[in-house]
This record gives sequence, C-alpha cells and structure tokens, in this order.
Amino acid sequence: MNKTDLIGAVVALLIGAVSVMAGDNSVEALRQEAFRQGVTVTDVEVHKEYDARKEYDAKMAGGGPTEFRACHILVKSKQEADAVLAELAKGAKFSELATRLSKDPGSKETGGDLGWFKLDQMVPEFSSSVAGLQNGQTAPVPVQTQFGWHVIQRLESRTPDPPAFEAVKEQVRNVLIAQKLQRLAASRQGITITDDDVRKQYDAEVANLAVFKARHILVKSQQECSAVVTRLTEGADFSKVAKELSIDPGSKEAGGELGWFKLDQMDPEFAKAVAGLQNGQIGRPVKSQFGWHIIQRQDLRASEPPAFDAVKEQIRSGLIAQKLQRLQMKSGK
Repeated sequence: MNKTDLIGAVVALLIGAVSVMAGDNSVEALRQEAFRQGVTVTDVEVHKEYDARKEYDAKMAGGGPTEFRACHILVKSKQEADAVLAELAKGAKFSELATRLSKDPGSKETGGDLGWFKLDQMVPEFSSSVAGLQNGQTAPVPVQTQFGWHVIQRLESRTPDPPAFEAVKEQVRNVLIAQKLQRLAASRQGITITDDDVRKQYDAEVANLAVFKARHILVKSQQECSAVVTRLTEGADFSKVAKELSIDPGSKEAGGELGWFKLDQMDPEFAKAVAGLQNGQIGRPVKSQFGWHIIQRQDLRASEPPAFDAVKEQIRSGLIAQKLQRLQMKSGK
C-alpha cells in the first residue's frame, strides 16, 4: 500500500468513527488495516485513554448535565423566527406552532421534539443555546445555523453514569488504533502538528467554554440610544424601558432578556461589548447591523476546562485529521 492509499484508508476510518464506535463492519476494516501496518494497542493504553476521556467528559460538563432533550421550530428567516417568539409570548403552544410552522421534517410532526442528544451531536450554535437554557425555558432569541433560524426550548437534562470500562474497552481500543494509523499516515507525508499548534487550539476551545447572560435595549438611532441611557442613568428600570422602547421582538416582552449564550452566537460588536463588561454593568451604546444596543451583562458562567495534558493528544488527532483530509481532497482520491 502506498502513502496516498494509506491516507485514504485512514481518513475513511476516521470519518467512519461513529460507525466504529457503533460496532458495525467498520471495526473489521480498522483491525485489518492495523494488522497490515503492524499497529497494536495495549490494555494499559486503553485504560489510560478511558480514564482521560471520563475526566474530559466530566470537565466539559462542568458538573452539569451531559444529555439534553429539546424541541425547536425551524424557519427560513429571522423575521419568521421573531414572529414565532412573539406568538409564544402571547401564550401559543410550542408544539402546535412547531407542527404548523417548522421546516424540519424530522421533528415537525412530533411538535418539534428532538429527543435526547449530547451537545456534540448538534451544530455548535444550536448546542450552545441549549446548554445556556434552564429546563423548560425557551431561548429568548432565535439561533441561526446552516439550516436556518431555530426557536429552541430545552425540555429536560440528565447526567448518565459513565459506562463501565469492560463495556467499552474494545470501542476505546478501536479509537486508539485509528489514531495510531492516523499518526503513521501523517508521518509518511511529513505532516507535523507542534505543541504550539495544539496549545492554540486548546486555548480557542477553552475560551469558548464561557457562557454569558445579558439583556439589551435595541433602538434605531444613536439619538434614541442617548435618550435611553439618560433614563437609565436617572434610575429607570431596565426591564420596563426595554418593554417600552426596544425594537427587538425576540426579547422585548422579556424585558430585553437574551438568556445564556456564547460570544460566537452574537454579532461581533455586541459580543465584544459583553466580554468587556463586569456582571451587572451597563456598557456604552454599541452599534451593530441591527441598530443601537444598550447592554447590561448579568452573569458569566465558565466551566473548568479539562487539563491540557489530558486532552492534548485528542486535539492533536483532530488537527492531523484535518490535514489528512485536505491532502486526500487535493489528490482527488
């Protein structure tokens, strides 16, 4: 087998990681390729990886739930999503609106119910919104993803016990075999991922663990914005002013409340302003594509990240996989 063939095989095996973990025929292909390449994984390595992944999952959960049940209403535009939120604010039933309006054929007939899932099974924007909600809460602002605009309601959450080592050790072994094959292919192609590369990716992922809670008042002009600031400075209630003057239909009736969100879910100027505030502080007016915002940051919640040494090899594998996949695409194989 030449170098390009090995890259193709490894990429195929890594792309099929879900199938491998599920225990289908991909396992046989993985083991056959490992035998051809002389790759082995010891029980000690398997146990070490199992412990590291268990710690990683616990850290990423931050002591909170790791599985969620939610429902959503998927529409094409923000205007449609805001209209849905307005109907919900007036007392409409979520399930009835989902059946009538949602564009998601997979959940439409069940009232938008998506069942139980882990956050990494969903696109990042959707997962971030669900993680920031309380059970029973509807996100006060719609979320845009590659599929459209989502109105999301978190229903339940739970934290199942981790599986026993004996129940998953062969699945963990398969993952380690795939990683070793990946490193072999990378080395033959001269692909290297430095510790600095891994650290940069780790820092980026850690930064995105923080979720913020804020509220805002959105108006059309800087002049209106200045008038709002004057009222707040004189002691007016933020929530009442938001209900009276804000032009954001998604948060107006909730007193400007935006709920929990990650910074990458928001307009860059808005996100930058929130990050620069202290909890409880009202910032200077901010202009975005939507208009002028008066923002009050309410809270910050940051999960303790997993230790760098516990996850650096998983991150390295992800970076190598990206490079291998790009090489395969360039070769046209």
